[in-house]
Amino acid sequence: MNPNGESKTFFIEYNEKQYECIQIEMNGRILYKIKFPNSYIYLTEAITKKGERFWTSVPQDYKISHIVPELGKQIENKKI
Repeated sequence: MNPNGESKTFFIEYNEKQYECIQIEMNGRILYKIKFPNSYIYLTEAITKKGERFWTSVPQDYKISHIVPELGKQIENKKI
């Protein structure tokens, strides 16, 4: 892990393009920073009151909420 807390880098695919994804540990949580051409999004797993896990963006952005589950599933497949 480097001084910035970055521990793992891998690539995920969206719309037939590859995007870098960096796993970051911050305040006891694991975030995944996905670099798009002109921006970044941060994803993390959360748990509902019923104990169900789901993926969300940080901060929540309803404009991209439709892609978050797809990206989260790819992250799950890449986790160590």
